[in-house]
Amino acid sequence: MTYAEATGLTIRQRAAAAGLSMREVARRSGVRHQTIALWHAGTRDAEPTLPSLRLLLAVAEALGTTPAALLADAERMMAADEVTP
Repeated sequence: MTYAEATGLTIRQRAAAAGLSMREVARRSGVRHQTIALWHAGTRDAEPTLPSLRLLLAVAEALGTTPAALLADAERMMAADEVTP
């Protein structure tokens, strides 16, 4: 799992836990739905991508969290993935 994939998955999980669709996260954050969908999939133009800090901040605020918390969750997810057989 790449860092980009883990970040996208973290955003998806946080949105689901808050009962928000990805479209609602986009609306609340002002980030295009298509952009969030690319993070959600962990790809952009067939290459994994990370959101810019500005966009990550907007999405984090829409989810009621911080960019640091999202990235920490992604790091934990990556660490768990590394030890999974």
